[in-house]
Amino acid sequence: MQMQIAIDHFQHYLTIQRGCAVGTVKGYATDLRLFQDYLLDNNCSLEIDEIEEKHILGFLSYISTPQSYKLPNSVITRARKLSSIRSFFTFLRKRKILLNNPSEFIEVPSLPDREPEYLSIDEFQKA
Repeated sequence: MQMQIAIDHFQHYLTIQRGCAVGTVKGYATDLRLFQDYLLDNNCSLEIDEIEEKHILGFLSYISTPQSYKLPNSVITRARKLSSIRSFFTFLRKRKILLNNPSEFIEVPSLPDREPEYLSIDEFQKA
């Protein structure tokens, strides 16, 4: 199955079966199309069963390198894009379109700890 057809099936699943918001579906689709463009630019097959872990790792490296990508993606953005790819391949695996999930063993980038932002007393009283 070609990747674009699989993306279309995944978008339909997200919309109809999972009831995801339009913005959520667009976010997944944008991430997956960026991955698809990376595969095309690197002369990789767009047959879904020929995509391997090395292609996903290459994509993550590509979006984190300022020389190759417009602006390097933050760790949080790379984690989100990996999450989109993982969800996509998990969907294909559960539908028995794929035998293996090539994203299964890729570790999520370590996310930075964020300190909570507290309101000052004045800000609290105004709210």
